[in-house]
Amino acid sequence: MKTYTFFDFQKEFSNEKDCLEYIFNKRFPNGYVDQKTGEIIDLYYTESRKCFTNAKGDIQVYPTANTIFHKSSTELVKWFYVIYMISQSKTGVSAKHVQREIGVTYKTAWRMCHLIRKCLEGDFEMFEGVVEIDETYVGGKPRKAKRNPTTPKKSSTRGRGTEKTPVVGMVERDGRVRAFITENVQRNVVFPIISNNVKKGTTVYTDEYKLYHTLGTLGYNHDTVQHQKEEFVKGGVHTNTIEGFWSYLKNGIRGAYKHTSKKYLQLYVNEYAFRWNNRKDQSMMFRNLLGAVCR
Repeated sequence: MKTYTFFDFQKEFSNEKDCLEYIFNKRFPNGYVDQKTGEIIDLYYTESRKCFTNAKGDIQVYPTANTIFHKSSTELVKWFYVIYMISQSKTGVSAKHVQREIGVTYKTAWRMCHLIRKCLEGDFEMFEGVVEIDETYVGGKPRKAKRNPTTPKKSSTRGRGTEKTPVVGMVERDGRVRAFITENVQRNVVFPIISNNVKKGTTVYTDEYKLYHTLGTLGYNHDTVQHQKEEFVKGGVHTNTIEGFWSYLKNGIRGAYKHTSKKYLQLYVNEYAFRWNNRKDQSMMFRNLLGAVCR
C-alpha cells in the first residue's frame, strides 16, 4: 500500500497559495478559457484577493467559488488538513478531534466534516461481474425513556424487525461497494436500488432472505447461501465480502462517532464506502477525496 505521510502533506500544502493553486488546476486542468474570446489566457495568483487575475487585471477568477470552501473564513490549509486526516484514518475522524487539531469551534469543525462527506455522493458505473447483496441495520438501542412500553422486546431485536435504520449494500468481488439507507427492506424499495446499480446478467449472491428469491426474474444469475442452516460458503457462493464491509462500517461508527442520527447516516455510510473503495492506496485516497471536494 502506498502511503502519504504528514510530512508529504506539509511539503505539498504549506500555505494558502499551494492550496488555491491546487483547486485552480483541478477545476481548470487545461487552463482558464476566456468566455468572450474562447482563448486560454494566462492568470497569476493575487495574494491580496486570494484569486487569479490576468496581466491587465480586468479578469479575476476565484477557484473556490461554488465549492465547499466558498466564503469560508477558515484557512484553506486547515481545510486541506482535515481532508488529509479523514483520508488517512481507518475508522473516521470526529468533529471533536478536528476541533482540537486545527483550533476552531466545534460548530465549525462539525460543518467542515459534514460538507466534506457530502462531496462523496458521486455517481458510480454500474456493478458487474460477481456482486454480493445484503442488508444490515445500524443504530443503538433507544434510551429507556423513549422506548415504547407496549413493545419492550422490539427495541432490542436484532436484524429484520428491529427499530434500527436498514441499510442495503452491494459489493463487487475485489471491487467497489455502495450502500443506501432505506425506510424498509421490502421489494418495492430494494429492487429499484439493485436495478439502478447492478447490470442485468450479473451473477448475484445473497443470503436466503425471501425478498431475493425473485432476482432471477429481473435478469440476474442468482444463487444463495443458507445462513439459518449454518451454510456460509457454498463453493464460490458467499456474502462474506459485504458482511465484512458491514463490520467495518459499524465498528468505525461505534469507535469514532459513537452514534449517528438517521438524518445524516447516509453521509457516514458514503464516507466508509469511499474509504473501502480506496483502501489499497492511501495516497490516491487523499487525491480522490481532494478531487471530490474540488468539483
